[in-house]
Amino acid sequence: MDADMPCNVTPPNPKDRVNMVLWFKDSEGVPLYSLDNRNGDLEKAEHGAIARPKTGKGRYFFQTSASGVPLPPSGPRASPHNWEQPDEGVTLEPKVARLRILNVSAEDEGVFRCRVDFLDSPTTNFRVKLTLATPPSAPVIYNKNGVEVGALAGPFQEGYDLQLSCSVTNGHPRPVVTWWLGDTLLDDMVETKTSSETINRLTLPAVTREHLGAVLQCRAAPLPGAPYQHRDVTLDVYLKPKRVQIMTALETLPAGRPRQVQCETSGSVPAAQVTWLLDGEALRNDAVTVTDDRHVTISTVTLVATPKDDGRELACRAENPRVPGGFMEDRRKIRVAHAPEVTISLASEKSADQLMEGDEVRLRCDVRANPPPDKVSWYHGNHLLRQDSEPQPSHPGRRLYVVRDLGPSSAGEYSCAASNREGTGRSDPVSISVQYSPRCRQGFDNRRVGALKGTPVQVRCEVLAEPADVRFSWTFNRSKDGSVAVPAHKVETNGTVSYLAYTPNGDNDFGTLGCWASNSVGRILVPCYVHVVAASEYPTTPLKII
Repeated sequence: MDADMPCNVTPPNPKDRVNMVLWFKDSEGVPLYSLDNRNGDLEKAEHGAIARPKTGKGRYFFQTSASGVPLPPSGPRASPHNWEQPDEGVTLEPKVARLRILNVSAEDEGVFRCRVDFLDSPTTNFRVKLTLATPPSAPVIYNKNGVEVGALAGPFQEGYDLQLSCSVTNGHPRPVVTWWLGDTLLDDMVETKTSSETINRLTLPAVTREHLGAVLQCRAAPLPGAPYQHRDVTLDVYLKPKRVQIMTALETLPAGRPRQVQCETSGSVPAAQVTWLLDGEALRNDAVTVTDDRHVTISTVTLVATPKDDGRELACRAENPRVPGGFMEDRRKIRVAHAPEVTISLASEKSADQLMEGDEVRLRCDVRANPPPDKVSWYHGNHLLRQDSEPQPSHPGRRLYVVRDLGPSSAGEYSCAASNREGTGRSDPVSISVQYSPRCRQGFDNRRVGALKGTPVQVRCEVLAEPADVRFSWTFNRSKDGSVAVPAHKVETNGTVSYLAYTPNGDNDFGTLGCWASNSVGRILVPCYVHVVAASEYPTTPLKII
């Protein structure tokens, strides 16, 4: 290989010219090459290559033009024979001559000095350092774990860092190791140097989608700009899904009927895993199918919706488990057409067992239906009370019904029913009881019984009361003497029934018995009357319980 050593031979004064050029090596006092232009004719200038014992003769040649012939600078503005001032208004450009060394060897390394003597101007000196470069070894690429990488590096994760190192050995001077992506220089910083090894570690802080299939190149050259050796690696990158979409229009789904829903996702490398979720919980459904091609993953789920699914959120999740956090979701609300689901409850402050006679109770009917119900009915037992009550504006699926002035007949089971085009639903009943003070059972409010003097007769009194824990007392009313209490030992009680054993011993013992009852609510207002008359006046078999 040949080497060219530049030297600027342009005189400082355009009217001046080169007189003598001498080349020296290192600190040697004897020039190794000379050009003598003292005769003023550069074409006839005398070239002298002085032989050096270690390098041999004929390897040095001073060129004053590109052709190697000792001529003045080319172009019509310069004289062909001397370095004279050009025409007015023309500036002489610097001309660089060069010393060519043929077949350079290690002995040629060093500092060369070019001495230029001009006719009138001061002498100038130019120094040029010649360094012989020894190519380094071929680059070797390692991953962050120190394992050598082949033609394919990775896989790396989208959004996460990439670390590779390129190592070369030997080379003189210290080789230049650089990383390139196409024509773009990524890294020229060498981190590690030992006596024989040079390493450049490349770190990319966030791998992107564009890095998939990209080719990184490590170059190693003995000097900047010198021919280089290189090693190429192709990047393998795990990518997150780029798109996920539920493709099926989720108009109202009929309850209980299977419906296929399809989802598409793309952009994941490798292909995405698809999961279906309902309100955040994974659907464990054997009817989920996934189809992959090179670019798109299609997942189909068969939904059998129930009324409780109405208004829930269906999500299709596409995920690359090899990339942490690498998932996307598409979410849709689903609507399910179904017959009304109806519940009834008390909306009053008092519970069902605390209601008393004269109170009012508010019943609430909650309807879950799609479409909304077109008719709501209220029942007491199987008796229809009312239809088409208006919903509350703040609660479209809620109806209220008020039962006022509660009495004994108000107790029992209440239910509500609702209908839409999908069918009719009726609630389970809610049972209420009404507490009230005792009153005579029908047929026992005013009775007559015949009796014989001296013969006991047992009379009965029945009342209605809630609660049924009733206390009884009896009175006897003679028309002349007024009412007197009947001794308690003659009275027997069984729930809401009281028995009295009564014996009329004389005419004064015929009269009216009053049956009085009370419970925790209160006392009967008007007693139940039993008129005891002589048997001749009311033919009744003695001792018969009435």
